[in-house]
Amino acid sequence: MRKYTFILAVILFTASCEKQDEYIPLAGKEKPADVIVSQLTDAYEHNSVRKLKDILSEWEDENKARVLSGLENDIEKDIYKIFKIIYRPFNISSLGWHEWGEMYEDVNYVIVQNQVFYNFAYGEDIYERTDTVKDFRPPLSFEGKTILYLTSNYHKAIYEFLQTEYAPLGTTGVMSPASPTGESRDRLEFLWNFLYILPGHWGGYYHIETHPEVEFIEFNTTANLARAYFRVGYMFGEAEFGKTNGEWEMFSSAITAIE
Repeated sequence: MRKYTFILAVILFTASCEKQDEYIPLAGKEKPADVIVSQLTDAYEHNSVRKLKDILSEWEDENKARVLSGLENDIEKDIYKIFKIIYRPFNISSLGWHEWGEMYEDVNYVIVQNQVFYNFAYGEDIYERTDTVKDFRPPLSFEGKTILYLTSNYHKAIYEFLQTEYAPLGTTGVMSPASPTGESRDRLEFLWNFLYILPGHWGGYYHIETHPEVEFIEFNTTANLARAYFRVGYMFGEAEFGKTNGEWEMFSSAITAIE
């Protein structure tokens, strides 16, 4: 385990807690967040999984209506390639042992993160996120699964719908994470009919994205070596990559820290 993993865990935790404010509004026509909240609330109050599925279908259609523009530079292309290699929501164990097992085994909807941070400080133990790929929508396909790309309106709507009524960390035991209670718990369980959204370990926030979530990637100055830092549940990992003849390969991956 690297000596800096504890520091990294603190940095990643801080970023997770602030996540609801990071998402950048996307250009083009979108359904407003308040309309989505109203639809989700109506589906929940009627306990209608059909209505919930219709909302998710509209989300998928909204994604499809947005054409991915050309990537700006080679680094963005590299980030898309690295993400496709490491993004294994249905084979997470291949990234290293962790306590969650195959947490998405029975989930049919994949929610892909909206952005990826990166820098050029490979090997320097500098975790500053100097650059960002926004409106991140890598082309993905998993047999029998529906891909949803997280956008600002759905991110905001899900938070507003779920609310943040939480039992504090350690309520049910000294090692127990914070957990939603009351209405928040009921609303979360309703979304679990189709979406596996994870409560935040420290309370008051959620991991909407389907893990592994790539927190950021660091490259060397010639961009032929890279290290990706990722999250699986309440654990953190690192994966090493190298590029030969224009192709990226993952050399190793391991879980290195836990909240």
